Amino acid sequence: MNCLMIDDNISKILSMRDILDKSNDTLDFHLNLTSGLKALSNYLNGNKSKPFDLLILDMNFPIEAAKPPIKNCGIMVLEQLSSRKINIPTVLYSSDEVKLSQEDLSRLGVIAVIDSKDKDISSKIAFVKDKIECEIER
Repeated sequence: MNCLMIDDNISKILSMRDILDKSNDTLDFHLNLTSGLKALSNYLNGNKSKPFDLLILDMNFPIEAAKPPIKNCGIMVLEQLSSRKINIPTVLYSSDEVKLSQEDLSRLGVIAVIDSKDKDISSKIAFVKDKIECEIER
């Protein structure tokens, strides 16, 4: 799987990279909204040879480099993608509580919410990957 992660927490990024490396997946990570959306737009404009299969988002991260994190920036990303009719399976990976209904999460393409304090992130990511692969096979 080719994964895109937008998060400003280096330890979470390294943790996710370690999980994905074990199964030969790739992780393209970005520390802010501007950089992450640019990566997505490059993919959408055909400048990326392999499309993203999964988007992994924190809830709070900066809009630009060297700026403070913005609360619910991950939701802003999802709303922008939805308004542009861009569908990419998404995992919210955050220690903040997600205050959206299951219906809203589904509408925004969220297939899983993972608490970063969870001790079993590997199996949750494996479940997400299986779910995506089943959808691809349909």
